[in-house]
Amino acid sequence: MTECAVLSERMVAVAHRRGSWSPDEAAHLVACGDCRAEWRLVQAGAQLGRDLEQTFPAEMMAARVMASLRQPAPRPLRTRAWRWLAAPAAVAAAIA
Repeated sequence: MTECAVLSERMVAVAHRRGSWSPDEAAHLVACGDCRAEWRLVQAGAQLGRDLEQTFPAEMMAARVMASLRQPAPRPLRTRAWRWLAAPAAVAAAIA
């Protein structure tokens, strides 16, 4: 595996603070423009939703979803079968 591939595999973990760069990896990031560009992209992606995680009322949302699932299902709309047969019957009568 190339050094770029190794860094690419570790970027998400490092961006989410589940790891850190070794001195050799950090030196490679300084020297390699492609890895630097990918690292900036991964960092930006890791920031998405970071504020949402802290303020999103997950427990309240789960309770609301569960409550809605306990409600009876709405009645399906009733359509009369003859309405669906009217158009083909009219076409058949016109052809005959």
